[in-house]
Amino acid sequence: MRSGWSFLASGAQCLLCILGFSAIPWTALFVAVHRAAPLDPPVMGAYVGAAAFLFAAATVRIACPIDEELHLLAWHMVPIATGAALSAVAGARWLDRWHQA
Repeated sequence: MRSGWSFLASGAQCLLCILGFSAIPWTALFVAVHRAAPLDPPVMGAYVGAAAFLFAAATVRIACPIDEELHLLAWHMVPIATGAALSAVAGARWLDRWHQA
């Protein structure tokens, strides 16, 4: 088991990389879903977030040398779930507004 500071430092690096790698796919998918006139904006937002963050986490996982379960759960899986949830909120707010206009 590694020290607490090492756990936080490596985890923060993985988290930032996941956020960075998910930004462009999330934006592209969000715009594409908006153009497709989604029937259920929160669900579509969650799907967009899950797709973008799963892609980013898979990309970061290829380069991440740490195989500890706690690291993978805390710094790779939690951002996926959080990103999908926040994307569902964004979908409910923005996709529904665009869809009504």
